[in-house]
Formats: sequence, structure tokens, C-alpha cells
Amino acid sequence: MDDNLVILVPTYEDYDINGPYLGERIYEELQRLGRDDIKLVYAKVTRFGDSSQKVEIQESIRGKEVYVIHPIYTDAAQHAMIAAQLGQAAKMSDASRVILFDLYNRYFRQDRRTGREPVTSSLIAKLYEDAGIDHVFTLDAHVEQVQMAFSSKCPIETLPTTKIIGDYVRDNYPLENSAVCAPDTGAVKRARSLANLLGLPMVIIHKKRTGADKSEVLDLVGDVEGKVVYIRDDVTTSCTTLINAARSLREKGAGDIYACVTHLDIDDQAKKRVMESDIHII
Repeated sequence: MDDNLVILVPTYEDYDINGPYLGERIYEELQRLGRDDIKLVYAKVTRFGDSSQKVEIQESIRGKEVYVIHPIYTDAAQHAMIAAQLGQAAKMSDASRVILFDLYNRYFRQDRRTGREPVTSSLIAKLYEDAGIDHVFTLDAHVEQVQMAFSSKCPIETLPTTKIIGDYVRDNYPLENSAVCAPDTGAVKRARSLANLLGLPMVIIHKKRTGADKSEVLDLVGDVEGKVVYIRDDVTTSCTTLINAARSLREKGAGDIYACVTHLDIDDQAKKRVMESDIHII
């Protein structure tokens, strides 16, 4: 079968990040499913001493439909630039279409202007469009409005992960006498989807944010006495929201507390804090 589809996998040996990379694992799974019409191609990411980088596609992709698998391995600015470089390199190598799987982009959270700030998500959207990227997919975007930042020339689609998470929870963790918790009002939609999928009641925590990556729990709506609770959120960085939610749940008599998070974007300090918290497993 003619391999007109290409999975393009950037490699980061210069960053001391070795494989297997996510793109390789996706390719292997597609091969297992019998998709022998797909070819695996690598793009080497070279880092220079001045902190800039270049990308080089390792073989011909002329006339191919290219799927770039781009999980986050670097800081936010480098991540966005490498995505654009991959897109432009593919288009300049005569790829017929370039589809970017930007699975998690920290800049997608910045979707509105406050004071004298830019709307950073729209800057990234323009960068990707100018690079020649035809379509973008992401997982559980923090805000749905990110779709408004992208044009019809380079649209973005958000792929939900609730069913994947729900199936995993159902197969591995207890559901009897359990509940799903939305740690803030922004998480209600995702929490409700998970609760409906698992056939569980939902509780909601109302909070106010007191600063960047800081929040304070205000009130808990729902009964968690003696229940196993699954906190559902899309992304955590400082883990403050999760930790405060777990503390509030514990004070209301909850049993084991689990956190179901799509993007775990935490540093060592946050990891230490969450390991010392009331959360049993993330």
C-alpha cells in the first residue's frame, strides 16, 4: 500500500531527552492495528549554545500528508517555535498538508486581554498559520475560546480525554460509593462529563483566586461523607487548586481522594507539595 501519510517525530537528543518518543509509540500502535499506509519520519532538533535551535527533516516527505506529533519537551517559547519550524520545514519540503498535534501548549491558556497584556494564544495561532500549518489538534484546551484565536486557514480542534480517563478509572479503581468533584466552576463541564460516564454524583467547589497560581476554597456543594472522590481538572501547574480541593473534601469526610488531570505540568516543588497532601493518586 502506498504510504501517503507520514507521522513526523521530532527528536531531542541535544536536550538529553531520548526516546521512545510519543510519536513513535503512536506509530507502533497504528502498525499493530494494520495501518501499513503510514510512514514514520524523524526531524532532528539541534540546540545551539545561544539557546536557539533548528529542525531538519531526515528524509523526503514530498507530496505526503504529514502529521506532526508535538508533545511538550521544552519551555513554552521553544515549544511554540519548534512547532512553527517543523511546520515550515514540512511545507518547504513539499508536504501536501501539515497537521500539527500540539497536545499541550501553555500559551493556549492566555485567551483574553487584561490591562496592557497581549492575547498570546492569537500570536501563536498567527505564527502557526504563517509557518504553513494547515490544521491543529490539542488535548483538553484550558479554555474553549482558544478556537476563536485561530482562523479558517489554520483551524484548531480540541480533543476531549474524558472517555479515556473514565475507562481507565472504571477498569482500575473503585466506583461504589464514589463521586466526581469539580475543583472550581471552570472544571464543571469536564467533571460532569466524567460523572455521567461513570454514573456517579458530582460535587462542586467554589473558590476565588488570590494571585497567580494561588486560590482559596470558599464552599463545597454536595455530599462526600465516606465517599471515594475523583477530582477532575484539565491542567495543574502549582497543584494549589487540587491540594485545596482535597483538603476541603477531607474536612467534609471524604475517603480516598484521586485526581484525574489531563496535563500534569508540575515542577519538583509542586510534586513535593502534592505528595504531602490529601490526594492519594494523580
